[in-house]
Amino acid sequence: MTNNISETVFQKLQKDIFDGHYAIGSRLPSERELSEKFKASRNTIRDALGRLDHLKLVQKIPQSGSYVTDYKKEASLPLLIHYINNSLGLSVDALSSFMDFRLVCEVFAVKKAVHQIRDEDICFLYSILDDKLKNLKKPDFLSEADFKFHEYIFQMADSLAIQLFFNTLKPVFITYLNLLYKLKDADSKSIIDIQRNLVAALEKRDVELSGFIMEKLILFGINRIKEAKLQFDENTVNSE
Repeated sequence: MTNNISETVFQKLQKDIFDGHYAIGSRLPSERELSEKFKASRNTIRDALGRLDHLKLVQKIPQSGSYVTDYKKEASLPLLIHYINNSLGLSVDALSSFMDFRLVCEVFAVKKAVHQIRDEDICFLYSILDDKLKNLKKPDFLSEADFKFHEYIFQMADSLAIQLFFNTLKPVFITYLNLLYKLKDADSKSIIDIQRNLVAALEKRDVELSGFIMEKLILFGINRIKEAKLQFDENTVNSE
């Protein structure tokens, strides 16, 4: 189990890397220097550096030291999972980039779901939307119901790979929905209307229409959040 000091060192170095304090290709302080700085044993420092190496944030070169990688090019799924689970710097821009990736996955998922979906599945999706309509003033309820709606579509796609990606992105998905439904101009009714059109397209087993409406649905939410951020930024500037 990781000890508290190792976790502190890991988190601090990780933040410094993400913030650009250590540039790509630069060498981190030596184990001895880090040991003195954090008042920690060499084994503790080595453990923290090993975790950074596992995430491909640094590369350990024998007899030389640990160097910051170009992690945007070299890192892979473990860093994505770590980033999501710890909400690291989950700005609107970062959130949008994850949602762009989700857009591709979910359009693909709904097109697959068309071929798997049953009449009882259609009824279940409609029931979720009916419940949302009855609870328009309850953002927490709307967020939870919305997650259930999309989760069910991913399950109907019956694809292990995209289901695992959905599971990986779950924390970001939940963060996104909480932000969306708590906006002053969330326009929850319009979201439900688009979702209802999506279920109608699924009911018709129309592959292309289902994909088109899913894309429209996701973009609607992303644009709402971006608009809210722009308005917040403008108000912040005007108040200074």
